[in-house]
Amino acid sequence: MVYSIAVCVNQDVNRRMNRIIAVLMTTLVCGYGHAQEIVIGQCVPLSGALANTGVDIAFGARLAVDAANAVGGVNGHKIRLIQKDDGNQVDKTVQCTEGLIKNDNAVALIGYVGTDNVEELVKRKTLADAGIALIAPYTGSEVLRGSPNIFHVRASYADETAKIVEQFARSGLKRIAVFYQNDAFGEAGLADVETALAKQGNKIVAKG
Repeated sequence: MVYSIAVCVNQDVNRRMNRIIAVLMTTLVCGYGHAQEIVIGQCVPLSGALANTGVDIAFGARLAVDAANAVGGVNGHKIRLIQKDDGNQVDKTVQCTEGLIKNDNAVALIGYVGTDNVEELVKRKTLADAGIALIAPYTGSEVLRGSPNIFHVRASYADETAKIVEQFARSGLKRIAVFYQNDAFGEAGLADVETALAKQGNKIVAKG
């Protein structure tokens, strides 16, 4: 019998993540206490295939900002969260981010969705050139773990798939197949499963 791993996105946005996001935002923007208001930007899929995930992520960010503002904001200055729909399209994510930085004067970015989208920002040096931080992107890509401009609050795909493979091994399941999404997200998950299996002297029996 062949057991399969479906590389997929967990669409639950838990309250613990929202608390972490709120703390990170407050810590990051404390240096901007001289501003009348502190602008935080978010490009997120509010339409398209990932709209369900994007709407939840956007709602969580809004809750975190509202909670911070309810107790006075940062050093008495309110936080303004600007949220824009990128439809999970890479080019729109780049355009949206550049607009938030250049036109809206955002001092930090938060809660982006999509491995391809965030990787493109790193490739183009959009974050590095602006000297701006992206907090809590909804991706576990290992490629993004080395960026000094990105602050993660979730496990990497490598960590997640390693635990799945480890559990399979403990259960005596050895014939593993992988169904993966045909993009950077899915390919990263496939590579991580292969790496985890290799450490156990095993390999996938099929993929697609």
